[in-house]
Amino acid sequence: MKLNDGKYTWTYDMDMKQNRSVLNLVLKIVTGILAFIFLFLGFLSLRDGDMETFLEMGGVVALCSVVIIAICYLAYWWTTKKFGGVYSWCYEMDEEGIRYWQPEEQAAIAKDIARTSAAIGAMTGNVGLAAAGTANAINDENTVKFSGVTIMTTNEKEDLISLHAIVMHHMIYVNKEDYEFVRNYISERVKH
Repeated sequence: MKLNDGKYTWTYDMDMKQNRSVLNLVLKIVTGILAFIFLFLGFLSLRDGDMETFLEMGGVVALCSVVIIAICYLAYWWTTKKFGGVYSWCYEMDEEGIRYWQPEEQAAIAKDIARTSAAIGAMTGNVGLAAAGTANAINDENTVKFSGVTIMTTNEKEDLISLHAIVMHHMIYVNKEDYEFVRNYISERVKH
């Protein structure tokens, strides 16, 4: 970590085979969505007293869940290969917040992936995927202002500090030797 003109800067290179925090986040989101679908369909089936339909729907949801989770793992494996096993971020932190971006060569790969997601979303009529892909394809960097953070969580094992704002979830990665300093620096500036 370097200090220049009142700004701390660092680069984090994540070994995607060792640190699976991105995969874990995706799996949490997917699992939550699948659980909601299962509970909703279960409620509708059981409300009508139709246990047979509930069991059939449960089987369909379980099968779809296995396929979707397998796709998540396959996509993570493919992404790991595209990035050469290392996912990098550059950070700049000052009194106000943190600005972060990917190095130029990785940003180009990420934009290609995002454009592909946007195209798939547009072709399949999936507005959410199209919007997310488009937003990621045009966004070169992110900034999180400490004043806008509502929740801060830490996971030192994964070198991760999560900063939740009203609309965004920022995943800040810090090298082990600087982790305690950055965590304390942020904690002193975030309203808990």
